[in-house]
Amino acid sequence: DERSEVQRQRRGLEEATGRTTNDQQLEELRKALDESKKREQELKRQLADISVRQVPVYEHRDYFERALSDARKRILIISPWIRFEVNGELVHRLRKVLDRKVEIYLGYGIAQEGGYRPGKKGERDRDAERSLKRVADDYPNFHMARFGDTHAKVLVCDSRFAIGPCPNTRVTSA
Repeated sequence: DERSEVQRQRRGLEEATGRTTNDQQLEELRKALDESKKREQELKRQLADISVRQVPVYEHRDYFERALSDARKRILIISPWIRFEVNGELVHRLRKVLDRKVEIYLGYGIAQEGGYRPGKKGERDRDAERSLKRVADDYPNFHMARFGDTHAKVLVCDSRFAIGPCPNTRVTSA
């Protein structure tokens, strides 16, 4: 039958090449993935060279990471909220940035006082705010102020880049 002839030919090909069709397909997929990764890096480099563009929300975290790693003089962050995602790792990273003598300005708060979510999330938000206040107490180059009336979301790193106004940017960990 025709099906068994195709299977016989496939087995013959596999024996002749010493590889299975699945192995060949896997290798082709790996090559295609490598090419895609190279293309992605090239496109990211091209995007970085554009002086003004709209930055989609999914890129905000990358820019926040970039600000922490690349800032030389100052970082400005304005956010309505400080959420419980501020954790030990982020606090450690902020301290490393501050140790480099970078000035960090954090303006936050949609309400003068309070404005926290109810329940455990709200308590963790308060803990996060207290953690950042301890950093501000330890570093004179960390400036933190509760505005109490902002819904702005802004991130500025030196004269390198500025993002804002941004929908739903928060001070959070990576």
